Amino acid sequence: MTKKLTAYKAFDKDMTCRDFKYEVGKTYEHKGSIELCNKGFHACTLPFDCFSYYGQPANLAEVELEGVSEEKSDDSKVVAAKITITAELSISEWTKRQVKALIDLCKPATTG
Repeated sequence: MTKKLTAYKAFDKDMTCRDFKYEVGKTYEHKGSIELCNKGFHACTLPFDCFSYYGQPANLAEVELEGVSEEKSDDSKVVAAKITITAELSISEWTKRQVKALIDLCKPATTG
């Protein structure tokens, strides 16, 4: 079974990203190879990193990724072969996830 990864994605007002239209609750699969910043479905594991790629998005969502590449970017951007749009997030929900992500990043530094 493929491990699933929770991540975050930003969209235009009609839930498109790079001319590809998404719907909440739907799963999409990329056929062929995937490559960071080139081919496949991209998202960020840290919510605030999405703003590096989408200045002021109209829609924000939590997504579930499968078949995630081992490729790394300078931030938390990842690429996967399969994406499910699990939930559209309000600004309040998005902010809560950002705060949780920051706390989680600080925990290893305080437990040493």
